[in-house]
Amino acid sequence: MHSLAIYRLKLESEMRRALEGSEFRLYYQPIVSLSDGRFVGFEALIRWERPVVGLISPGEFITTAEETGLIIPIGQWVLGQACESAHSWNSDLSRLTPLTICVNISARQFAQPDESHFR
Repeated sequence: MHSLAIYRLKLESEMRRALEGSEFRLYYQPIVSLSDGRFVGFEALIRWERPVVGLISPGEFITTAEETGLIIPIGQWVLGQACESAHSWNSDLSRLTPLTICVNISARQFAQPDESHFR
């Protein structure tokens, strides 16, 4: 248990630095309409690009982010980046139907009394 507690403290500290140091990345998975095969948007997927370790999947850090409350600023960052991308792509493309971006939102974000984390 002691080793796990030390690991989580270290991970929390490294995630705080990662937010400040812009180590998180969004990757966009295409979404295709099953009815007509048309490309309709993306799903935003977060990854953590640790300088020495490389890309870390969310399965390795999201639970700790939830437990420590870091999911709130991480979620704010994800929403901001995804909205900027959607705006940019839809401004640059001449499409009849705008592209959409799906973003996974933590239940902890919805539980916040202040709605500013969705702006």
